[in-house]
Amino acid sequence: MSLTLSLTDFSKEQGLALVTKPLYGWATMQALNGKITKLTGIKFKQKLQLFDTDAVFLSGHCGGTESGTTTYSNREITVAELRIEEGICLADFNKKYTQEFLSAGSYAESFSGIQDWSNRKVEVASRQMENAVWRGDTDSATNNLNKFDGWLKVIDSVSGSTVSPSGVTGFTSGNAISAAQAIFNAIPADILYRDDLFIAMGLDHYRTLVNAYYNSNNFNFNITQSTLTGGVLSFTLPATNITVYGFPGMTGSNRIIATYAPNLAFGTDSEADLEGGKLWYSEDDDELKIRVKWKAGCQVYFPDLIVRYATA
Repeated sequence: MSLTLSLTDFSKEQGLALVTKPLYGWATMQALNGKITKLTGIKFKQKLQLFDTDAVFLSGHCGGTESGTTTYSNREITVAELRIEEGICLADFNKKYTQEFLSAGSYAESFSGIQDWSNRKVEVASRQMENAVWRGDTDSATNNLNKFDGWLKVIDSVSGSTVSPSGVTGFTSGNAISAAQAIFNAIPADILYRDDLFIAMGLDHYRTLVNAYYNSNNFNFNITQSTLTGGVLSFTLPATNITVYGFPGMTGSNRIIATYAPNLAFGTDSEADLEGGKLWYSEDDDELKIRVKWKAGCQVYFPDLIVRYATA
């Protein structure tokens, strides 16, 4: 049983409103909802079918000369089966102020705070998913990060095919603006026209970059244009069409990437799975139980259209 009551024995306490710590939730999905590629209906693995062709101009209007290349290829996304589950014995509420949550009698099968409890479980799971979609690594020693590989691990695994900015190392208040410019300059020209380009970094690097703009006294950069969407800070890189995002899940990763949003793929079985779960009272265990199950996995389509910058 996993219920912990860090409370003294009961004496009447005023007020039963429970105050919880603020969470940033699944910030990336809120900020990029409808922009990244979501793949549903995946039970285990699915091929991402890729196609490309060129168009070679030839001289003249006659003749049977042929020239050109068409390529079909694929990449594979694997989803992991994930679950959170907890059971609590409501009798443990009796000696604490939490007894106020129980109805009269010795056969309590629910309590008045059940909605707060279940909602909070889903919120915390969403926060952990924010970390996992970026920093997930099946080789990690951290339990909530080792269930599937997130985008950064996937991108690192194909780093030989990605694009690297040149002329910069590290990411400090002294060179953050230059580093951001180098990342911009490294974006392949083939995608520079897109309106869904973005540079993604952790909140640590985002703060460094914003402070660098402040300290540069560059009044062409209007700091008031910074926005907050779903727990994600962002601003438009000056004189470009590129949004710079500070994602909570990337914080501490020492990675910055740039690409267009649909180049990132997130796979699951059903989007509705993480929006709720199952609550029931088990007479066999005499516990109130909650269970939430879902599937998740990450992949990218074209590594050569990703700028990858390791800041440390």
